[in-house]
Amino acid sequence: MTIKPLLVDARNWEAVKPELLDAVSTSSILGFDIETQDEHAHPGIKAYRKNDDAKMFDYRRSVVTGFSIYVDGDDTAYYLNLAHADVENRIPWHEAKQVLDARKTSCTTICHNAPFELTMMANCLGYELGENVLCTLQMAVSAYGPDEYSIDTFDATGLDWIEPLLPSASMLFANYQAGMELTSEQDELLYKVIAKESRSSFSYNGFVDLICYGYGLKKLVKSFFGYRMTTFEEVLGAKDHMGQLTGEEVVAYGADDAYWAVRVFHQLLLFMAQTNEAVIETFLQQENPMIHVFSGVTRGGMKVNFSNIERRRSQERDNFAAELRKLKAIVNELLPFPEQPNEGLMEYEAWYQKNWASYRKKLIDWASKPDVSDSYEQCQQVRSAVSNAWAKERGKRESQAVNLNHYMPMRVMLYDLLQERPMVMEGKVQSDADNRGRLLARLDKNGASDTKKNLIHSIRKLASIETAMKLFLTPYVLLTDPDTGYLYPVLSSMLATRRMAARFPNPMQLTKQGDSTYVRGFFEADDV
Repeated sequence: MTIKPLLVDARNWEAVKPELLDAVSTSSILGFDIETQDEHAHPGIKAYRKNDDAKMFDYRRSVVTGFSIYVDGDDTAYYLNLAHADVENRIPWHEAKQVLDARKTSCTTICHNAPFELTMMANCLGYELGENVLCTLQMAVSAYGPDEYSIDTFDATGLDWIEPLLPSASMLFANYQAGMELTSEQDELLYKVIAKESRSSFSYNGFVDLICYGYGLKKLVKSFFGYRMTTFEEVLGAKDHMGQLTGEEVVAYGADDAYWAVRVFHQLLLFMAQTNEAVIETFLQQENPMIHVFSGVTRGGMKVNFSNIERRRSQERDNFAAELRKLKAIVNELLPFPEQPNEGLMEYEAWYQKNWASYRKKLIDWASKPDVSDSYEQCQQVRSAVSNAWAKERGKRESQAVNLNHYMPMRVMLYDLLQERPMVMEGKVQSDADNRGRLLARLDKNGASDTKKNLIHSIRKLASIETAMKLFLTPYVLLTDPDTGYLYPVLSSMLATRRMAARFPNPMQLTKQGDSTYVRGFFEADDV
């Protein structure tokens, strides 16, 4: 970093306090950041993080391990140790809070992702940061869209990202004329670049992700200042959480965040003035005030009817079992496999070249198992997100049967059993939802049998149920606080449309149509 980080703890608190309080009390702009740990998170949150590797927090049981302060224009950023591993060096909160209390009313406290600071300070320390807080993350959202980038960066990057596709494009489109209907090969190649959901390095979305300004503090600082900030993972190392590190191990990282939040504020203000001056007022009057709304929802939580959630999960488990029976019937109707292995899979898939007979056998063995009326037992005939979670709940070993959603058995069904040419992107066979849809379109165009098309429809249905389990039912069960019966989602507005979004869990199906609108029945009015 370009300024001096100073650790403030029990050893130098009395000496540093006067100058720090004086600097804060006269400051008009202040950078602020906190570090936290939540080793005492409730069991559901811990299970959710373990299963999904999600970076989320228990906002009711977290500990603020320290906070950093940077006074605009100063040559030093301060980090105060509140709850780090060097217990003897901690500063009591009633002492440390004097620093924040010293702020004058007109002082603007700048945070990157301010709802986090607002929520944690209130929940963990009972401290209100106040209304005069500015969020540089929300400011970045106001300043530019998620896909905007510098023309200089665009020019410097060149076409390396799409180079792997150019030989195929030159060959397939050599005789193409405007208005001609694309062949399936041309269509597949074009889709590799323009696919809406693709984030592959050779897709346009992947290219934009690489060169865009970004909203995260570290990417934003790299984009505007060319400075690479230290990452959380680099600081944490082999430790489990920030509370296991000493203040000295964290000071540079923490001070960096407070300092760069202020630098980013000034840079974004200049960017707005140069590109769209009117948006400054929009940000200050409309978008930044929403950070308090976002924090308020997380702090207050959303009351849910837990029995309704469990009831729906049971119903979807039954639906999953029923769809497995349907898929099995379809597979049996399509069997047997052709005598020879699939040429496309033999060309591209090493695992298929070596073990095509074995993977066929796994599918045949599953299809030959008799159906049972018990949904749990039916689900255990395969390995899946549904069957695994159900087995864990009962204290049983996870099923070791075939995982139909795994790409290998999936591709054996889609291409080998259906005797179809694989969808290939950059020399790799694809079988995700988008490519399954494209395969279905190909089957329909070629007049394939209903049985073949129903195989894909059934796979889609199973995937839909698993998605609902992953996005709604399992998270809702795990993340409902056992002490309060509330969910504590994280709200944000980082989309180009400025629509709100929510995570941990996602309650946004409240406002949508689709297979999961039943989510609306989980929520109840707050207690008055």
